[in-house]
Amino acid sequence: MEKKTYNDTFGKGVEINVKPLTDEEVKAEHDKLKQFYSEKYRNSDAFDKNTTFSIIKENYELYPNLVVTLDINNINISGNYATVDVFEYAEAKDIKRDDVDLTGKVEAFAHTIYYLEKTDDNWLIIAEHALEENNSVVFGEAQYLDLKLTAPMIIGAGDEYTSKLEINNLPRKALVMGSITQTPATFPLDDEEQENFRVIEDLSLERIFVANNQNTNEYNIASIGITRGQPIPSGNVKLYLSGLAFVMTRVNVIP
Repeated sequence: MEKKTYNDTFGKGVEINVKPLTDEEVKAEHDKLKQFYSEKYRNSDAFDKNTTFSIIKENYELYPNLVVTLDINNINISGNYATVDVFEYAEAKDIKRDDVDLTGKVEAFAHTIYYLEKTDDNWLIIAEHALEENNSVVFGEAQYLDLKLTAPMIIGAGDEYTSKLEINNLPRKALVMGSITQTPATFPLDDEEQENFRVIEDLSLERIFVANNQNTNEYNIASIGITRGQPIPSGNVKLYLSGLAFVMTRVNVIP
């Protein structure tokens, strides 16, 4: 099957939200959505129903104009059980970050299998498995970078693997620095790993990781900063941050 990307497919399917939501509307939408989830629900990161909806709530608080689109690829029904294969896309524009005076956007893609069970004539989601997940949050000049972060979609516990960031259009006359870190798929994310930034000059950045032995899924996160210089009357140069990007990809870890 040809791999679909966010840009290839976004805008097709079913739109979940098309306008910014107030706090009251977010709560109402969450309460409505919760009705379709079983109390025994678990996802492939071992998150239960409450944790999953805490993450959903946090995303809408961060990005109130988030638009989610679903493409249903396949539905398979077997008695009182069913699976639904879905491509999920999300986008938020004109987002702000408190610590930098830059505007940005969010783009996300996930390929997910939902597992449903029929109970009292109602189909409830009892589990989900994320096969693939890619997210990007970009600000300022970084919105115009062509960024691609690749890593294995699945890896054995304790196995070594390579994560690679590619930038196909480095900005001219700017200092671009980046790093790639590894973090377990937990909530909240564990950001204890020290980021080691280095100058990106050859359009790519690579790191070798060893998958954890706790059979916990992982995220690889690439951070990119763009710095420029502006002459000032004193004859010195004032440095300023003109772009910032965070790109994340999922690595599923199996025993």
